[in-house]
Amino acid sequence: MRTNTKQVQDQVKQHVLDQIESVEILRANMDAAWSQEIPNTNYHKALRLAQWGEFLISYFGERNFLNSLDINPQNKEYTDEQVDKLYNHLVAKQCAKIVGEGH
Repeated sequence: MRTNTKQVQDQVKQHVLDQIESVEILRANMDAAWSQEIPNTNYHKALRLAQWGEFLISYFGERNFLNSLDINPQNKEYTDEQVDKLYNHLVAKQCAKIVGEGH
């Protein structure tokens, strides 16, 4: 499963941009999500937001989005937990980049 290609990263970035009102609001939400329980990095704050359902809130929606990326050419079966973990990671990674770029 290749998720680090430019095509996949661009699709995830567009997905994030489609879900947010503005980069400033995303940044504010990420800052509000921070607590002393997690590292104070943009990635970890965005990961918490994704885990809280800031983007897609169902395994079905996450699975459909990941399938749309064509990252599973062997059609392997993944548990809901695996799907959720991958989706949240990809979204958090792009959120951190978006906020870091100051879009």
